[in-house]
Amino acid sequence: MDSVLIGVGYCSDVTCLCRMDSVLLGVGDCSDATCLCRMNSVLIGVGYCSDVTCLCRMDSVLIGVGYCSDVTCLCRMDSVLIGVGYCRDVTCLCRMDSVLIGDGYCRDVTCLCRMDSVLIGVGY
Repeated sequence: MDSVLIGVGYCSDVTCLCRMDSVLLGVGDCSDATCLCRMNSVLIGVGYCSDVTCLCRMDSVLIGVGYCSDVTCLCRMDSVLIGVGYCRDVTCLCRMDSVLIGDGYCRDVTCLCRMDSVLIGVGY
């Protein structure tokens, strides 16, 4: 997969969002369990997409893949991305200088944003 610059950093960096042919494929080089996967154009989770998984953080530090028991997780349910935390408002998953810093209001172009539980893109 070609490394495409879509924000800060290239896709060879594990904290970078990668894409190929205008499709969001994952995090990093999209070749291991840390991928953000999709199926039939629907973003379905983190990892191998074989079960309910989520990308969790604690105190602004990425802590790994879990089962969405923490409100600061990027979760999915029944193969549908349901958002960050409880999905009650416009939130986003942000990073700065290769560090995941949490959810906010997408003021940074390196944010992964959603609105009303729908992924709306990267940036503003």
